[in-house]
Amino acid sequence: FMNCRLNIASRGHAARSPHGDRRSGLTLVELLVAMTVTLIMAFALIQMFQSIGRGVAAGRANLELAGDLRSVSNMLRSETDNVTVDVRPWTQPGANAGHVEIVDGPTRDYSWVTTSEATMVGDIDDVFSCTVRSTGDPFVGKFVDYARVISGAGTTPDTRVITSQYAEVVWWTRWEDNDANGTPGPGEVTLYHRVFLIVPELNTELRVFPSGSGTVSHTNPGYLRSAKQTSTTTVPATQTPTNLFNFHQVSDISVKLHRDASGNVLGFAANTLADLTRRENRYGHYPVIFDPTFSSAPVFKAAGVGFPFALSRAQLIPRHDTSAVSMNGGFFLGVDGQPGIATVDDDGNGTVDDANEIGWFGTDDLGVGVPSVTLARIGDDIALTSVLAFDIRVWDPTAQLRYNPGTTAGAVIEMLEPSDRGFTAATSVGTSASPPAAQTLPSASGAFVDLFYGWNRTGIVTSRFSSVPATRSQLALNIGPTYCTWAYDYEHDGIDQDGDGTADEGTDGFDTDNANGVDDVAERETSPPYAVPLRGIEFRIRNYDSDTRQVRQTRVVSNFIPE
Repeated sequence: FMNCRLNIASRGHAARSPHGDRRSGLTLVELLVAMTVTLIMAFALIQMFQSIGRGVAAGRANLELAGDLRSVSNMLRSETDNVTVDVRPWTQPGANAGHVEIVDGPTRDYSWVTTSEATMVGDIDDVFSCTVRSTGDPFVGKFVDYARVISGAGTTPDTRVITSQYAEVVWWTRWEDNDANGTPGPGEVTLYHRVFLIVPELNTELRVFPSGSGTVSHTNPGYLRSAKQTSTTTVPATQTPTNLFNFHQVSDISVKLHRDASGNVLGFAANTLADLTRRENRYGHYPVIFDPTFSSAPVFKAAGVGFPFALSRAQLIPRHDTSAVSMNGGFFLGVDGQPGIATVDDDGNGTVDDANEIGWFGTDDLGVGVPSVTLARIGDDIALTSVLAFDIRVWDPTAQLRYNPGTTAGAVIEMLEPSDRGFTAATSVGTSASPPAAQTLPSASGAFVDLFYGWNRTGIVTSRFSSVPATRSQLALNIGPTYCTWAYDYEHDGIDQDGDGTADEGTDGFDTDNANGVDDVAERETSPPYAVPLRGIEFRIRNYDSDTRQVRQTRVVSNFIPE
């Protein structure tokens, strides 16, 4: 019987414990702890990958910012190192030299005033133009060629590529106040760059319209046709600024107005370097009248009228497709319906929202309409986006540098340049010998400065470029102080620029003012805004990456010392 029971047990399952069935496993607390540790590790990994991602994005943005600034810097350095003119006033037209011009816009660096708010935006509205010689590959542009139309071989002009070793270049900025806060901010300012080829030979080739009736030939030189001109058999009607703006939209040619004997503008002739010594022949300076009521398109001023041909920002603003917007006098006045910044006297002439404010810095105005197929070139002119500073400074060898004495007797904190925060205050601190009222004394000289940097310290800060531009230049300060190589041609052109009833008294061979001899400088009708040579220029450019909130700045310096 015993053996039977044992055999049965051996053939069946093992005997169970008297305490029941126990299996191994995790408790609820252990599960929660494991999940917590896993989540912590996952969060750490996520943070690590985010950090790596941010680092990669920041590195990529840094490379992109550096690349964009390097591209702009290289262009600026190449152009300023190869200007065609000795950068001094009174350029002789016979020298065929061209020009250099700097417009220091009305906005100033924030270092001029004390502010409780940190800002990344600096001097942002300066303009630079010059004529340049290429020492390597030629400049390349496009040109609307009417040779086929004139010859009768077709009815549609050709757009072809042309080259030249010489060009007129212009750098400027445009601010669109997208957030309507009245202050330039990240992503609102764009830097533009235009290159206009200097090709005067186009005036004598078959692709131009004759200067009078008859057949085009090399013995009957003509002028370039406008973008809207189609007649090939008759002398065209008087051209308008609208046609000129459209011409610039489709052709990269430096041109001047071509007038008949009565002063009517019949077309646009290709400039020579000699032509560009005169301000009225430069891009953005054409003598244009804008209708103050905006009921009609702009018109050209009469011949000889318009001196000193100040920069017109309305001529710099982008063109817009007429089919997309409602125009007022040839301009789209933006969403506010007013020229410039609405309700603001942008140009400081005492009248709010007048026609002179079209295209003012900070406006959303757009230019006259052109066929939509030509709008693609607007993007071609953009050199840099999200610009925070485009500051042009000139070398002033007589600009004073000052020591900041601090608050301890005998202490020197730093040397201040005219553009440094605290420089203006340093010119008017007390005269007590004990700090902090001790007068900050001049210590050295020579710095890159803004034109008219002594605007709020007249008589205290004095140097070559600290003062207001010369009165006889007639360049109003509302567009910003200007440096210009200036044409001596204005002194013997038969035009009475100063309105005293006598023309060209500075070159008439008489001692008109009975002082200092015949035809001395004081007898001249005009004057450069700053009648001194310019020996160096500095550009400070700063831009911004909105994704990573990074800011990067570069500095370009060129000298104009004659070799």
